[in-house]
Parts: sequence; structure tokens; C-alpha cells
Amino acid sequence: MRVDDAQPLLNLVNSVVVEKQYLRATEPYSLEAIERFLQFTQNTNNIMLVAEYDQQIIAWLDIIAAKDAPKRGMLGMGVAKAFRNQQIGRQLMSEALAKATGILTEVQLQVYQTNTHAITLYRRFGFIEVDSEAGILTMAKTLPESYYPEC
Repeated sequence: MRVDDAQPLLNLVNSVVVEKQYLRATEPYSLEAIERFLQFTQNTNNIMLVAEYDQQIIAWLDIIAAKDAPKRGMLGMGVAKAFRNQQIGRQLMSEALAKATGILTEVQLQVYQTNTHAITLYRRFGFIEVDSEAGILTMAKTLPESYYPEC
């Protein structure tokens, strides 16, 4: 994904932010913040994927390597409301984990405990619960040396 694609991604991310149900961010992001994020994701240990429909970005998934542990990544994702429950998240997750294998040894994520659809998806891909605090569940997955989809 190029920095030139920042505006369509911004539109999607902010549409999920304003729902106040899935992302911890409470205020919309700026175009400059998304541009900086896209530049940062171009680091070799970072992964940024999007799904498109009719030339619109309808979902994203990123895995960002931790600064203090570059073999561990933090996963974030979102799907436009009109495209949820259509296995788009599953497709992005499968592709992202395949790309992360051989680069990262572990992927972590945080999810609201009320987001049962997402938790079910993460469990299907082998994520396990490692912590829970204030309604936020932290899950992790150790990556194998080679990747074979589990779902």
C-alpha cells in the first residue's frame, strides 16, 4: 500500500473509529497520521494489507513489529460495516499470517471482550488468550517456521 492511498484508508479507519465499538481510538485520525503510519508500515518487518471492492478500500489488516522485540508483531484490523460477516477478515488474516511466517515469531492483538465475532475468528487461527484487563482481551499466536492455513 502506498502513501498515496492514505485518504481512502483514512475514510475507512475513521468510519470504524466513530462506531466506538471495535477500536480503542476514540477520535478520528488525521490524514497526516495515516500517511505517517503508511510510511512506517513499509519497514520490512511490518505488514499492511487491504481488501478492495469496486475500487474502494473495505478492510485493512496490519501487523506492526514491536520496537523492543522486532520478532513480535501487534495486529490491528477493521472491516467496513457493510462488508462484515463475509469472511473478508478471515481472508486478510490468512494472507497476513502467511506473510508474517519467517519474519515474526509471535503475533499479538487486543480486542474488546464484547467483540465475540472477532474473538471467534482469532481463536480459529490459533490465537490464545494471554491477558484480560478492563474489558480488553490480549491474545497471542506463536508462528510456525512455515505456514499452513488452519481454517
